[in-house]
Amino acid sequence: MNSYSYLLDKIRLSKVKKKPFEFIYIDNFLSIDDLNMIISHSSFKTSGNNFEELCSQMDKKGWTPHPHPGTFKDLESYKTWRKNNYRLNEDIYGHNEINKLCEGSGMAFRLSNLPEFLSELRNLFLSEDFIDCIKNKFSLNDNFKYKIDCGFQKYLSGYEISPHPDVREKALTWMLNLNLNEKSENENYHTHLMKFKLEKSYIYEIWNNYTNIQRPWVPWSWCQTEFMHSKNNSITIFSPNSYTLHAIKAEYNDLIEQRTQLYGNIWYDMENSKNMPYYLESNHENLDYEKVVNASLKKSRLKNTSQKFIYFFKNPLKLLKKFN
Repeated sequence: MNSYSYLLDKIRLSKVKKKPFEFIYIDNFLSIDDLNMIISHSSFKTSGNNFEELCSQMDKKGWTPHPHPGTFKDLESYKTWRKNNYRLNEDIYGHNEINKLCEGSGMAFRLSNLPEFLSELRNLFLSEDFIDCIKNKFSLNDNFKYKIDCGFQKYLSGYEISPHPDVREKALTWMLNLNLNEKSENENYHTHLMKFKLEKSYIYEIWNNYTNIQRPWVPWSWCQTEFMHSKNNSITIFSPNSYTLHAIKAEYNDLIEQRTQLYGNIWYDMENSKNMPYYLESNHENLDYEKVVNASLKKSRLKNTSQKFIYFFKNPLKLLKKFN
C-alpha cells in the first residue's frame, strides 16, 4: 500500500471551490513529517554564487532541463537571454505577436533518479486510484483514454505563461508547492487564478459555443487575478475548461532557492482514443473584438472624412458658407 494514500482521502473530502472557476485547493496537504522529509532531502537543496554554479549543482543532484510552456527549449538559449539582463525573448527570436504574450522565458528542470519515498509520492498521482478519486470530483470524459505525466519540477526566474485556460486535450492539472524558503509565500513566482475583465467576458461564450476552436493564451491586461496559489504545501487541482484562466510570471533571485512543485497533468490520449476531435488553432487576435470594432470605426471615420473632403473640394462655396 502506498504510504501517501491518506492524500487521496484529503482529496475525496475536499470541497470544490467555485470562484474564479471550479478547483480544489487544500492547505497543509502533506503531513508535516512527510513535507520535512521531502524538502530537507539533499536533491532539493540547490544554490550557487552564480548561474554556472547553480547549473552545476542542479546537474549533480539530478535536475535536468525539461521542455515546458513558458520556457526556452534549451539551456543555452536561456543562458544567452539571461546574460543579456532578461531582455524580451523577441530580442532572440525576432518580433512576433505570440512572443509578446510571454514577455520572458525561463527554464524548467525535472528531477530524475528519484529516491524511493519521492517515487512513491509521484506514483500515487500516476495511479488508477488517483484517477478514480478525481473522477468523482470532476467530470472527466470517459469516452477517451487517458495518459498521465507527473514530476518534481523547478522553475528558474523568467518563467512566464500568459493567462490561458489550457488546451482542450488536457483533462486535469495539479500543482503542489514544495518550496524550501520559509518566506516563499512572499516571492514573486506563484500561479495566478484569474477571470476575464468584464469587457472581455464574451470570450467565455465563444469558447463554450465553438468547441472545436483551441483556447489560446491571452494578454495579461484582459484578465484580473482572483486568487494566488502561494502557500507552501498547498495543492490546486482543476479540470481545464473555458473558465480556468491561470498564469505565472516568475521574477526572483533563483540562485538561493528555486520555485519547486510536484506538477502533473492527465491528458486525453489522441493516439489511442477513437473519435477524439482535432482542434482549430487560434490566437488572441482572433478574439479581440474591441480591436476589430475600433479599427472598423476608424476606417468608417476616415471614409466619411474623405467623402466630405471630396464633396467640399468639388463645391468650395459650400465650405465657405460653413465658416460664415
